[in-house]
Amino acid sequence: MPIWLTPMMHPGRDLLRGNVEVDEAYIGGPEVGIRGGRQWIDKALVVAAVELRGEAPVRVQVEPDASAGSLTGFVQAKVSSNEAS
Repeated sequence: MPIWLTPMMHPGRDLLRGNVEVDEAYIGGPEVGIRGGRQWIDKALVVAAVELRGEAPVRVQVEPDASAGSLTGFVQAKVSSNEAS
């Protein structure tokens, strides 16, 4: 794991609240024979969620795939569902 991700991956942090933006990206270099999209061989899928406010806490996690189940599970584990929070 890259050293810059280490502080963002500690379990037990508070859930993100309010307006939260979530995005995913593949991390890794170019791959021969792969033509864009969600195809990958040696890349890691990283999902990030960030609160859209002043100090902007961030949660980052490596996921096995970009399926609805994986991404929804990440959001449910990292973002508060209580709008009053």
